[in-house]
Amino acid sequence: MSRADPRLLTFGALASIGWLVVLASMHAAAQRAAGQRVRSAELLATATASNALNLITKSAGMAGIAIFVGRARRHRQSTGLVAAAYLLAQAFGELAFVIVLAAALAVVAAAGRLTSPEVLAGCAVLALLTAKFVVLIVAIRVRHPADTSAGPRLRHVQELLGRFAGKDDGGSNGEMLEAVKVVRRNPRRVIPVAACALCLEAVGVLQMWVACMTVRATGSVLVAMIAYCVSVMFGMIGFLPAGLGFVEISLAATLVSFGSTVASATAAAVVFRVFELWIPLLAGGLVVRDLGRRPRVATGA
Repeated sequence: MSRADPRLLTFGALASIGWLVVLASMHAAAQRAAGQRVRSAELLATATASNALNLITKSAGMAGIAIFVGRARRHRQSTGLVAAAYLLAQAFGELAFVIVLAAALAVVAAAGRLTSPEVLAGCAVLALLTAKFVVLIVAIRVRHPADTSAGPRLRHVQELLGRFAGKDDGGSNGEMLEAVKVVRRNPRRVIPVAACALCLEAVGVLQMWVACMTVRATGSVLVAMIAYCVSVMFGMIGFLPAGLGFVEISLAATLVSFGSTVASATAAAVVFRVFELWIPLLAGGLVVRDLGRRPRVATGA
Protein backbone atom coordinates (compact mmCIF):
# COMPACT_ATOMS: atom_id res chain seq x y z
CA MET A 1 0.00 0.00 0.00
CA SER A 2 2.88 2.39 0.73
CA ARG A 3 4.01 2.04 -2.90
CA ALA A 4 0.54 2.62 -4.38
CA ASP A 5 0.46 4.99 -7.34
CA PRO A 6 -1.33 8.19 -6.19
CA ARG A 7 -2.31 9.08 -9.75
CA LEU A 8 -4.09 5.76 -10.22
CA LEU A 9 -5.73 6.14 -6.82
CA THR A 10 -7.13 9.49 -7.93
CA PHE A 11 -8.30 8.04 -11.22
CA GLY A 12 -10.01 5.15 -9.41
CA ALA A 13 -11.80 7.56 -7.08
CA LEU A 14 -13.02 9.54 -10.07
CA ALA A 15 -14.17 6.28 -11.67
CA SER A 16 -16.28 5.64 -8.56
CA ILE A 17 -18.02 8.97 -9.06
CA GLY A 18 -18.42 8.13 -12.73
CA TRP A 19 -20.02 4.83 -11.76
CA LEU A 20 -22.65 6.72 -9.75
CA VAL A 21 -23.29 9.02 -12.72
CA VAL A 22 -23.85 6.03 -15.00
CA LEU A 23 -26.13 4.47 -12.37
CA ALA A 24 -28.22 7.64 -12.30
CA SER A 25 -28.34 7.65 -16.11
CA MET A 26 -29.59 4.05 -16.11
CA HIS A 27 -32.38 4.87 -13.67
CA ALA A 28 -33.28 8.01 -15.62
CA ALA A 29 -33.52 5.94 -18.81
CA ALA A 30 -35.71 3.39 -17.02
CA GLN A 31 -37.99 6.13 -15.69
CA ARG A 32 -38.37 7.54 -19.20
CA ALA A 33 -39.07 4.05 -20.56
CA ALA A 34 -41.92 3.81 -18.04
CA GLY A 35 -43.37 7.13 -19.21
CA GLN A 36 -41.92 9.45 -16.55
CA ARG A 37 -40.26 12.77 -17.38
CA VAL A 38 -36.92 13.04 -15.61
CA ARG A 39 -33.38 14.23 -16.18
CA SER A 40 -30.30 12.20 -15.30
CA ALA A 41 -28.89 15.03 -13.19
CA GLU A 42 -32.07 15.14 -11.10
CA LEU A 43 -31.76 11.45 -10.27
CA LEU A 44 -28.08 11.55 -9.30
CA ALA A 45 -28.81 12.21 -5.63
CA THR A 46 -31.67 9.70 -5.56
CA ALA A 47 -29.63 6.96 -7.22
CA THR A 48 -26.65 7.62 -4.95
CA ALA A 49 -28.78 7.39 -1.81
CA SER A 50 -30.58 4.31 -3.10
CA ASN A 51 -27.28 2.58 -3.85
CA ALA A 52 -25.99 3.34 -0.35
CA LEU A 53 -29.13 1.84 1.18
CA ASN A 54 -28.67 -1.30 -0.90
CA LEU A 55 -25.05 -1.53 0.27
CA ILE A 56 -25.84 -1.50 3.97
CA THR A 57 -28.72 -3.99 3.77
CA LYS A 58 -29.08 -7.54 2.49
CA SER A 59 -32.18 -6.94 0.39
CA ALA A 60 -31.02 -8.15 -3.05
CA GLY A 61 -31.20 -4.56 -4.27
CA MET A 62 -34.81 -3.99 -3.19
CA ALA A 63 -34.17 -1.66 -0.25
CA GLY A 64 -33.22 1.22 -2.53
CA ILE A 65 -36.69 1.33 -4.04
CA ALA A 66 -37.85 3.19 -0.93
CA ILE A 67 -35.68 6.19 -1.88
CA PHE A 68 -37.23 6.34 -5.35
CA VAL A 69 -40.75 6.00 -3.99
CA GLY A 70 -40.06 8.81 -1.52
CA ARG A 71 -38.87 11.03 -4.36
CA ALA A 72 -41.97 10.16 -6.38
CA ARG A 73 -44.23 11.23 -3.54
CA ARG A 74 -42.34 14.50 -3.07
CA HIS A 75 -42.70 15.26 -6.79
CA ARG A 76 -46.31 14.00 -6.92
CA GLN A 77 -45.43 11.26 -9.38
CA SER A 78 -47.00 7.84 -9.72
CA THR A 79 -45.29 5.64 -7.13
CA GLY A 80 -46.29 2.51 -9.02
CA LEU A 81 -44.70 3.64 -12.28
CA VAL A 82 -41.56 4.81 -10.48
CA ALA A 83 -41.29 1.47 -8.68
CA ALA A 84 -41.79 -0.37 -11.97
CA ALA A 85 -39.00 1.67 -13.57
CA TYR A 86 -36.71 0.87 -10.63
CA LEU A 87 -37.36 -2.85 -11.07
CA LEU A 88 -36.71 -2.50 -14.79
CA ALA A 89 -33.32 -0.89 -14.13
CA GLN A 90 -32.46 -3.58 -11.58
CA ALA A 91 -33.37 -6.32 -14.03
CA PHE A 92 -31.17 -4.93 -16.80
CA GLY A 93 -28.33 -4.33 -14.37
CA GLU A 94 -28.41 -7.95 -13.25
CA LEU A 95 -28.75 -9.20 -16.81
CA ALA A 96 -25.63 -7.23 -17.79
CA PHE A 97 -23.72 -8.80 -14.90
CA VAL A 98 -24.84 -12.29 -15.96
CA ILE A 99 -23.40 -11.63 -19.43
CA VAL A 100 -20.05 -10.52 -17.99
CA LEU A 101 -20.09 -13.39 -15.48
CA ALA A 102 -20.72 -15.99 -18.19
CA ALA A 103 -17.80 -14.62 -20.20
CA ALA A 104 -15.48 -14.63 -17.18
CA LEU A 105 -16.41 -18.18 -16.14
CA ALA A 106 -15.92 -19.38 -19.71
CA VAL A 107 -12.42 -17.91 -19.75
CA VAL A 108 -11.56 -19.44 -16.37
CA ALA A 109 -12.91 -22.83 -17.44
CA ALA A 110 -10.94 -22.69 -20.69
CA ALA A 111 -7.79 -21.98 -18.69
CA GLY A 112 -8.51 -24.91 -16.38
CA ARG A 113 -8.69 -22.66 -13.29
CA LEU A 114 -12.39 -23.04 -12.48
CA THR A 115 -12.72 -24.21 -8.86
CA SER A 116 -15.61 -25.77 -6.97
CA PRO A 117 -16.29 -22.65 -4.82
CA GLU A 118 -16.58 -20.55 -7.97
CA VAL A 119 -18.98 -23.06 -9.54
CA LEU A 120 -21.12 -23.15 -6.39
CA ALA A 121 -21.10 -19.34 -6.13
CA GLY A 122 -22.10 -19.04 -9.78
CA CYS A 123 -24.99 -21.46 -9.30
CA ALA A 124 -26.13 -19.61 -6.18
CA VAL A 125 -26.05 -16.24 -7.95
CA LEU A 126 -27.98 -17.60 -10.95
CA ALA A 127 -30.58 -19.13 -8.59
CA LEU A 128 -30.93 -15.81 -6.74
CA LEU A 129 -31.35 -13.81 -9.94
CA THR A 130 -33.80 -16.36 -11.34
CA ALA A 131 -35.91 -16.06 -8.19
CA LYS A 132 -35.95 -12.27 -8.52
CA PHE A 133 -37.07 -12.48 -12.15
CA VAL A 134 -39.84 -14.91 -11.15
CA VAL A 135 -41.06 -12.47 -8.50
CA LEU A 136 -41.03 -9.66 -11.06
CA ILE A 137 -43.06 -11.75 -13.51
CA VAL A 138 -45.53 -12.56 -10.73
CA ALA A 139 -45.81 -8.85 -9.94
CA ILE A 140 -46.65 -8.10 -13.55
CA ARG A 141 -49.12 -10.97 -13.85
CA VAL A 142 -51.18 -10.07 -10.80
CA ARG A 143 -52.95 -6.79 -11.54
CA HIS A 144 -54.44 -6.01 -8.14
CA PRO A 145 -54.77 -7.62 -4.69
CA ALA A 146 -58.47 -8.10 -5.39
CA ASP A 147 -57.74 -10.07 -8.56
CA THR A 148 -59.38 -13.41 -7.78
CA SER A 149 -58.05 -15.02 -10.96
CA ALA A 150 -54.68 -15.44 -9.27
CA GLY A 151 -53.94 -17.95 -6.58
CA PRO A 152 -53.46 -16.91 -2.95
CA ARG A 153 -49.68 -17.29 -3.16
CA LEU A 154 -49.44 -14.96 -6.16
CA ARG A 155 -51.66 -12.40 -4.44
CA HIS A 156 -49.48 -12.61 -1.34
CA VAL A 157 -46.36 -11.83 -3.40
CA GLN A 158 -48.16 -8.92 -5.03
CA GLU A 159 -49.16 -7.54 -1.65
CA LEU A 160 -45.55 -7.67 -0.45
CA LEU A 161 -44.38 -5.81 -3.55
CA GLY A 162 -47.21 -3.33 -3.14
CA ARG A 163 -45.82 -2.33 0.26
CA PHE A 164 -42.69 -1.05 -1.49
CA ALA A 165 -44.52 0.97 -4.11
CA GLY A 166 -47.57 2.07 -2.17
CA LYS A 167 -51.20 1.74 -3.27
CA ASP A 168 -52.21 5.37 -3.41
CA ASP A 169 -52.74 5.31 -7.16
CA GLY A 170 -55.15 2.43 -7.51
CA GLY A 171 -52.78 -0.49 -7.13
CA SER A 172 -49.09 -0.43 -7.83
CA ASN A 173 -49.08 -3.60 -9.89
CA GLY A 174 -51.69 -2.21 -12.24
CA GLU A 175 -49.24 0.58 -12.97
CA MET A 176 -46.37 -1.89 -13.28
CA LEU A 177 -48.42 -3.65 -15.93
CA GLU A 178 -49.05 -0.34 -17.68
CA ALA A 179 -45.33 0.42 -17.62
CA VAL A 180 -44.60 -2.96 -19.20
CA LYS A 181 -47.20 -2.23 -21.88
CA VAL A 182 -45.52 1.09 -22.65
CA VAL A 183 -42.19 -0.66 -23.09
CA ARG A 184 -43.70 -3.43 -25.21
CA ARG A 185 -45.29 -0.89 -27.55
CA ASN A 186 -41.87 0.70 -28.10
CA PRO A 187 -39.06 -1.74 -27.20
CA ARG A 188 -36.46 0.81 -28.25
CA ARG A 189 -37.18 2.64 -25.00
CA VAL A 190 -35.11 0.07 -23.10
CA ILE A 191 -32.03 0.34 -25.32
CA PRO A 192 -30.55 3.21 -23.24
CA VAL A 193 -31.24 1.21 -20.06
CA ALA A 194 -29.38 -1.81 -21.44
CA ALA A 195 -26.51 0.38 -22.66
CA CYS A 196 -26.11 2.02 -19.25
CA ALA A 197 -26.26 -1.38 -17.52
CA LEU A 198 -23.38 -2.65 -19.68
CA CYS A 199 -21.46 0.57 -19.00
CA LEU A 200 -21.89 0.00 -15.26
CA GLU A 201 -20.23 -3.40 -15.55
CA ALA A 202 -17.47 -1.94 -17.72
CA VAL A 203 -16.74 0.73 -15.10
CA GLY A 204 -16.74 -1.96 -12.39
CA VAL A 205 -14.10 -3.93 -14.30
CA LEU A 206 -12.17 -0.68 -14.83
CA GLN A 207 -12.18 -0.03 -11.08
CA MET A 208 -10.83 -3.52 -10.45
CA TRP A 209 -8.12 -3.11 -13.09
CA VAL A 210 -7.07 0.27 -11.68
CA ALA A 211 -6.98 -1.18 -8.14
CA CYS A 212 -4.74 -4.01 -9.32
CA MET A 213 -2.49 -1.68 -11.30
CA THR A 214 -2.22 0.72 -8.35
CA VAL A 215 -0.51 -1.88 -6.16
CA ARG A 216 1.04 -3.87 -9.04
CA ALA A 217 -1.06 -6.97 -8.42
CA THR A 218 -1.71 -7.58 -12.13
CA GLY A 219 -1.83 -5.59 -15.34
CA SER A 220 -4.17 -7.93 -17.19
CA VAL A 221 -7.64 -6.59 -17.96
CA LEU A 222 -8.86 -10.18 -18.37
CA VAL A 223 -7.71 -11.14 -14.87
CA ALA A 224 -9.31 -7.96 -13.53
CA MET A 225 -12.61 -8.91 -15.17
CA ILE A 226 -12.48 -12.40 -13.65
CA ALA A 227 -11.61 -11.01 -10.22
CA TYR A 228 -14.43 -8.48 -10.49
CA CYS A 229 -17.02 -11.14 -11.31
CA VAL A 230 -15.83 -13.44 -8.53
CA SER A 231 -15.94 -10.61 -5.98
CA VAL A 232 -19.46 -9.60 -7.03
CA MET A 233 -20.65 -13.22 -6.87
CA PHE A 234 -19.37 -13.75 -3.35
CA GLY A 235 -20.67 -10.33 -2.34
CA MET A 236 -24.17 -11.37 -3.41
CA ILE A 237 -24.16 -14.69 -1.57
CA GLY A 238 -22.38 -13.40 1.53
CA PHE A 239 -24.66 -12.97 4.54
CA LEU A 240 -23.09 -9.70 5.70
CA PRO A 241 -24.04 -6.30 4.21
CA ALA A 242 -22.02 -5.39 1.11
CA GLY A 243 -20.47 -8.86 1.25
CA LEU A 244 -17.99 -7.75 3.91
CA GLY A 245 -15.28 -10.37 4.29
CA PHE A 246 -16.55 -12.54 1.45
CA VAL A 247 -15.56 -10.04 -1.25
CA GLU A 248 -12.12 -9.34 0.15
CA ILE A 249 -11.17 -12.99 0.67
CA SER A 250 -12.52 -14.22 -2.67
CA LEU A 251 -10.90 -11.34 -4.54
CA ALA A 252 -7.49 -11.85 -2.95
CA ALA A 253 -7.66 -15.61 -3.51
CA THR A 254 -8.54 -15.14 -7.18
CA LEU A 255 -5.63 -12.77 -7.77
CA VAL A 256 -3.22 -15.11 -6.00
CA SER A 257 -4.41 -17.98 -8.20
CA PHE A 258 -3.42 -15.91 -11.23
CA GLY A 259 0.10 -15.25 -9.97
CA SER A 260 -0.16 -12.22 -7.67
CA THR A 261 1.64 -12.25 -4.35
CA VAL A 262 -0.46 -12.45 -1.20
CA ALA A 263 0.60 -8.93 -0.19
CA SER A 264 -0.25 -7.32 -3.54
CA ALA A 265 -3.53 -9.26 -3.85
CA THR A 266 -4.60 -8.17 -0.36
CA ALA A 267 -3.68 -4.56 -1.12
CA ALA A 268 -5.64 -4.71 -4.39
CA ALA A 269 -8.69 -5.99 -2.49
CA VAL A 270 -8.47 -3.09 -0.04
CA VAL A 271 -8.10 -0.49 -2.80
CA PHE A 272 -10.94 -1.98 -4.84
CA ARG A 273 -13.27 -1.90 -1.84
CA VAL A 274 -12.47 1.77 -1.32
CA PHE A 275 -13.47 2.42 -4.94
CA GLU A 276 -16.46 0.08 -5.07
CA LEU A 277 -17.88 0.34 -1.53
CA TRP A 278 -16.60 3.09 0.72
CA ILE A 279 -16.64 6.05 -1.70
CA PRO A 280 -20.22 5.32 -2.93
CA LEU A 281 -21.31 4.65 0.65
CA LEU A 282 -19.86 7.93 1.88
CA ALA A 283 -21.45 9.81 -1.02
CA GLY A 284 -24.78 8.13 -0.31
CA GLY A 285 -24.60 9.04 3.37
CA LEU A 286 -24.02 12.68 2.55
CA VAL A 287 -26.89 12.69 0.06
CA VAL A 288 -29.30 11.00 2.48
CA ARG A 289 -28.46 13.63 5.09
CA ASP A 290 -29.17 16.38 2.55
CA LEU A 291 -32.43 14.75 1.43
CA GLY A 292 -33.60 14.62 5.02
CA ARG A 293 -33.25 18.40 5.29
CA ARG A 294 -35.31 19.15 2.19
CA PRO A 295 -38.86 20.32 2.77
CA ARG A 296 -41.63 18.02 1.64
CA VAL A 297 -43.98 19.06 -1.13
CA ALA A 298 -47.45 19.61 0.26
CA THR A 299 -49.90 17.08 -1.14
CA GLY A 300 -53.05 18.60 0.19
CA ALA A 301 -55.75 17.11 2.35
